[in-house]
Amino acid sequence: MTQPSTIAVLGGGYAGLFAAQRAARAARARRSAVRVVLIDADDAWTERTRWHQIAAGETVRSRPRARMFRGTGVENITATAAGIDLDAHTVTFTGGQQAPLPFDRLVYAAGSRSSVHLIPGAIDYSYTLDTAASSHLLARNLAQQPASHLLVVGGGLTGIQTATEAAERYPEATLTLVSSGQLGHELPEKARTYIRTVLGRLGVEIMDEKYRVTAVEPGRVQWDDGEIKADLIVWTAGFTPPRWPGQRAWR
Repeated sequence: MTQPSTIAVLGGGYAGLFAAQRAARAARARRSAVRVVLIDADDAWTERTRWHQIAAGETVRSRPRARMFRGTGVENITATAAGIDLDAHTVTFTGGQQAPLPFDRLVYAAGSRSSVHLIPGAIDYSYTLDTAASSHLLARNLAQQPASHLLVVGGGLTGIQTATEAAERYPEATLTLVSSGQLGHELPEKARTYIRTVLGRLGVEIMDEKYRVTAVEPGRVQWDDGEIKADLIVWTAGFTPPRWPGQRAWR
């Protein structure tokens, strides 16, 4: 009997979900012998666009991917990928969680990660909203220090949403938003003006357009000619594509 070809989808976010579902649907429509496998380290799926709400302490419902894919023909592997061998066409996993998975086609849908690794100290002394788990970690620490000084680095949508949610939930906290560029630079001028008004009403201090952070240390961030101290630092200043497991450098 001919073995079905395997499409491995690495990453269970929006792109991975849609890719797996559509591949399985196309295989059924064509009556093709195709095995579709989605791989992610966590079976629970939470919308990424709501991670800032999690970080502020809101309860956001997650859904098991295994249940979401029930009846679709998509297999779900909950494991952490350790490496991708493009010559052998296999994905390997950490800690013996799973036998190596051979594939005929690979969809790499691992999403993006914050640029926290690009700034000295940022990866060690700041929080990110890279995953639901890291967002929950920030939420726990905010709940333990409700009157703390929270510093959000990054003036894009994620930074704005995080500062807004935190300010509404913790009115006794001191909030500062620092950005190297214009706050909400990707938005129309009218929207930027409205955001400034709302953040000002919530008591969020905005420091933008000239504050390019060069280093993060315990309890403070630095730029060329100054610094600011804070109890909790959140890094939302840009995103980068993740490396695939075992990759040495982007080409």
